[in-house]
Amino acid sequence: MIVSVGFNNRPKIFEKKEKFVMETKKITPEDIADAAARLNNALTGLEEAIEIKNREIKDREQTNLQAAVEKDKQNQTLKAASEKALRNMESIINKLNSVLETDGSGNNNN
Repeated sequence: MIVSVGFNNRPKIFEKKEKFVMETKKITPEDIADAAARLNNALTGLEEAIEIKNREIKDREQTNLQAAVEKDKQNQTLKAASEKALRNMESIINKLNSVLETDGSGNNNN
């Protein structure tokens, strides 16, 4: 048993342990080929998943763009309709003022 003093003057106790010995295993060319094939399959699957996600993102972007264009068209239509309604109201007000002035009932002529 080995005792040492570490940070904050706290003693640390280290026990001598047996060395861990790993078994040696022969790696054959077949093992390497199998691992490479599995890695290749995993990478191919990953590439396909990335392509699918990219297509989904592009489709979603296109859908969002089309929705934005449609909303813009609706806003333009609404703006044009409100401007036309305002012009019509001004025209009606002018006609009413003209009628009131003509028959003498306008401009406090009662």
